[in-house]
Amino acid sequence: MEGLGEQKQALQTVGHDQTDDGPARSRTPPPSPAGPPAPVDDGTEQRCHHGERRHGQQQIEQQFSSLMKGLGREDVLADPRFAGLASRGRNEPRCRDHRGRALAADSAKKTGNGA
Repeated sequence: MEGLGEQKQALQTVGHDQTDDGPARSRTPPPSPAGPPAPVDDGTEQRCHHGERRHGQQQIEQQFSSLMKGLGREDVLADPRFAGLASRGRNEPRCRDHRGRALAADSAKKTGNGA
């Protein structure tokens, strides 16, 4: 096939010095390695100036309470194993099981696939 030979084209590089004896060298030094990542602060342990916790824990408690009430599981709220965030953390497998069964039952009820 004719006309498919190799053709040279000029290429302009920006930010590099052109050399005849090897690859182009950058004019800027390479970036320094990043330091260790900063710790993540989720804000749940922040306190106001008068020592009271900020929104984190209160919000979590309200959400859990609303979820259990909405799913008709007020009995879970009365159970001392799930009375607070720390208690639920210690009993997470049971708490997760209660939430899962309540959500499944609610979903089945709404879709007509439940008892």
